[in-house]
Amino acid sequence: MLVFADPKNQSARNLLADTYEQLGYQAESGPWRNFYLSGAKELRDGVKVLPSPNTAGPDMVRGMSTSLFFNFLAMKFKGTDPDAAAMKYNFNITMPDVNEKVALLIENGVVNPRIGSNVNEDVTASLTINRKDLDRISLGETSFKDLVDNGTIKITGDKNAFTNFLSKIDNFNFWFNIVEP
Repeated sequence: MLVFADPKNQSARNLLADTYEQLGYQAESGPWRNFYLSGAKELRDGVKVLPSPNTAGPDMVRGMSTSLFFNFLAMKFKGTDPDAAAMKYNFNITMPDVNEKVALLIENGVVNPRIGSNVNEDVTASLTINRKDLDRISLGETSFKDLVDNGTIKITGDKNAFTNFLSKIDNFNFWFNIVEP
């Protein structure tokens, strides 16, 4: 589209916003109407960044099952980052306070958690961490490094690998463009 080829072309931008507005008014589907009208507003006014709600509050994080927690972590992994896509790690995580274990397999930009099992071959590192400490890290109450340094988290194997993995966990921006790249 011409708008993205030359973002300074205000007449093309206005024409596209008008088109989206008309499509929105004609759409019979509520979600499509919202998409079109939101796109028209974005082209006219830009994205207004307002205070973001904290969707991962303490109750939510502590209420997640281990499976849900590690799937959430996998979803936040920036697998399209070239460094992340090149990672090939196998982590064993033991959480003694909840008597659970997780195998975390990272390869080809994808994180696959295996709840209730451990990796038997090519283990990059094994971590022992209480689930409550994992929650505290997620909530920003402490850092992974601090808990490793004070001995709360025990790591055998490649100690830097897990830190490298954590560096590729993304925090999503609540406000994002719908139309513009």
